[in-house]
Amino acid sequence: MEPLSDSAFSRWAALLESRIGVRVTPAWEGHARRILNAHLHDLKINDKHPALLASRKGLAGWWRELLDQLLIKETTFFRHRASFDYLRCYLADRASTGEKGTLRLWSAGCASGEEAYSMAMTAQQVWPNEQFQVLATDISEAALNQARAATYKAGRLTGLMPPEHTGFLSLGEGRVQVEASLRSYVHFVHHNLVDRRWPRETQGMDVIFCQHLLGYFGPERRDAVVARLARCLKPNGCLVLGPGEYLSRHIPGMQREKRSDVLAFVRSTDSRLEC
Repeated sequence: MEPLSDSAFSRWAALLESRIGVRVTPAWEGHARRILNAHLHDLKINDKHPALLASRKGLAGWWRELLDQLLIKETTFFRHRASFDYLRCYLADRASTGEKGTLRLWSAGCASGEEAYSMAMTAQQVWPNEQFQVLATDISEAALNQARAATYKAGRLTGLMPPEHTGFLSLGEGRVQVEASLRSYVHFVHHNLVDRRWPRETQGMDVIFCQHLLGYFGPERRDAVVARLARCLKPNGCLVLGPGEYLSRHIPGMQREKRSDVLAFVRSTDSRLEC
């Protein structure tokens, strides 16, 4: 089969954005073309018009596999160290005021789980009585299954500080697993940030991390997602985005932290945002 023409690829890109909210940008167009060509070849069909293919029955599994291949799920523990240093300081500052109760954190777009477990390790170090919960969501079922298993190559721990290594058990043969007590703090849920309805447990958050995900969205959808994430925060809750991620307008009810190494925002205590 011949590779997709530019016009055929454009139709596929438009279908992907309308179906799952993901916009194919020049930064990852080459990757998207390779995956689409390979999957259409495996399907052994000549019809490359996405609207016709999408209407065929029995292709739900094919669509899920295509999505899992398209979305780049590469991540690491404490991927952007400065963001986690900020999180530690933010939580320690709140704890120092005598604040108690269950802390609620959310890793939005958690991929294979490293970010969610890094958030749990950070909270475990500084929050009183270790009373916290981490919600971790992603659009990819395959990524979520890997995250729930919490098993990784030992090389993924390179760069971690010595105290952070205590959160893992060696399984031998170059594999490690997040230890059970730490896993118990993290709950994984399938969720697409562009869905009209969000799970009830996304409301009333103290901390939200959404890093290296906004680049999959067009400007209008990106701003809408960020504004909705902000509305999920409690007053004084914080939203941490990926370094260098671009926002085209101010986030209502949010104040940006004055740090050059972290893109973080705190919800005003007097804001009245409706979820």
